[in-house]
Amino acid sequence: MGMYTGIRCKVKLKSEFVNSIQKLIDTENWSSLGHDLFEEYSLYPSASSIPFGSLAYMDMWKREVEMKEWKNRIEDGVWIFQCSLKDYDHTISHFFKNILTVIVEETYCIEVLYEEYHVSTFYKIVDKQLLKLEDPETEFNPYLRW
Repeated sequence: MGMYTGIRCKVKLKSEFVNSIQKLIDTENWSSLGHDLFEEYSLYPSASSIPFGSLAYMDMWKREVEMKEWKNRIEDGVWIFQCSLKDYDHTISHFFKNILTVIVEETYCIEVLYEEYHVSTFYKIVDKQLLKLEDPETEFNPYLRW
């Protein structure tokens, strides 16, 4: 059957990508964004699951407050979403490496939770590189509640 991996993101987009990501939210179609970067990503297996995959087996993320707080949207240039998918083809790492590292200006939260685990892994983007946070609670983050 396979396990699900959940991802949550709150990231400040570079201004040149805000309209494209808003169009993505409106159309739910990566290939309609008119940019080679997104067109290439749209061909990757399960690409449409990010950010549109429903939450499966992410019980701690399904509370009503959490669902509203993490609804797929852009607020003041900050893209907020949560989703889950079966990550057989490493779609999540491909998305992080080839999309997020290009379009993100500032990281507020990049969280990954594997279905069987009870502790999330957190990341940030620095100089177009995805870095795992060793102690996320020590990172100042105005968008993330602990």
